[in-house]
Amino acid sequence: MFYHIALEHEILLHPRYFGPQLLDTVRQKLYTEVEGTCTGKYGFVIAVTTIIDIGSGIIQAGQGFVVYPVKYKAIVFRPFKGEVLDAVVKQVNKVGMFAEIGPLSCFISHHSIPADMQFCPNSNPACYKSKDEDIVIAAEDKIRLKIVALSLFGATETVDLPCSYIHNSYPFVDRIYYCHIGGIVKINSRNELATFSGDYEHGYDNDNVNGFMVQSNVYYFPSGLDIFKNLFYINVGDHLKDIRQVNMKPFNKLRTLVLQGTIEVLEEGLFDNNLELQYIDLKENKISHIDANVFNNLSKLSYFYIDRKACIHISVHNSLSEVQNVIAKVKEKCTNSGYLIIKQKIADLKLEADSLTSTILEDKIKNLEDEVKKSKFCIYFEKKLEILKLFVIDD
Repeated sequence: MFYHIALEHEILLHPRYFGPQLLDTVRQKLYTEVEGTCTGKYGFVIAVTTIIDIGSGIIQAGQGFVVYPVKYKAIVFRPFKGEVLDAVVKQVNKVGMFAEIGPLSCFISHHSIPADMQFCPNSNPACYKSKDEDIVIAAEDKIRLKIVALSLFGATETVDLPCSYIHNSYPFVDRIYYCHIGGIVKINSRNELATFSGDYEHGYDNDNVNGFMVQSNVYYFPSGLDIFKNLFYINVGDHLKDIRQVNMKPFNKLRTLVLQGTIEVLEEGLFDNNLELQYIDLKENKISHIDANVFNNLSKLSYFYIDRKACIHISVHNSLSEVQNVIAKVKEKCTNSGYLIIKQKIADLKLEADSLTSTILEDKIKNLEDEVKKSKFCIYFEKKLEILKLFVIDD
């Protein structure tokens, strides 16, 4: 469960830290960047105990930043299949229970709950009770469980994005102060948590940052961008694979959005919290499915671009009425039946999962995985399939 192991990490340091306190800064950044993170291989990093070595810095060409390789020891929490652990129940419903073991979230299917215990939705609070009611399990109760499977899709790595903070103007956002990510950076997984470094102007902080731009090997929308709560302008490219509602939700002041890459789906509810949007540029993508209602609430949208690689070619300049006309065309030409069929099959299987045996459920999930692999939409359904697998238990 708990281990004391040697690990390595790279610290990216801005030139402003080059001085007599440099090594202290490297140490502090190590604590900040690794404690509380999780990797599939080593588990959760609870605490750094010893810094073994701080290597020689390597200057990043064209940036001025320096990378310091650091070797350290840390206490990690790494659960394994078959391990018996104590947990605290956090939620109870007809599907099962959700519990926490420190930083680890657990799901206990009702198939794994003793057969003589029934879900009682009308109890206050809702709970599972044995027939003679001598055993009751509700939220905040402590239980002991055995881990039968581990899913690591929620694990996070940390990637530092060095910002150059610049004043500039863009459509509908005159004279903004924005974070520009230059040089070569990579976000290869949606599980990578982005941190942002760089020098602010005197008197400025995160709340003064109105824009964000990165044009590099960013395959997934930067998780962690919501530290900038007042963004009016977001520009992410050139390799962005997908965009989700959870990515867009924090930015209710957003006016201008530019996304470029290989995006194939604009999902339901994507812009539900971005009602101030006036400018959307989705050129250089491969969009083949757009939810019929995704633009419905964007009453201020007057500039709209989707290029010929997508299901429809659209270019509208400064016209609220014309945007509404082309949105009608989008509904007609960009609803992909293949995407909707797979989405419905996954939703149906989730509803019936608790009534199926593990063997039948595994077979159905495998068939769905094969169908998804043959479609264009693997990236959009991978996490939903991972969640379905949580309902499978060892017979």
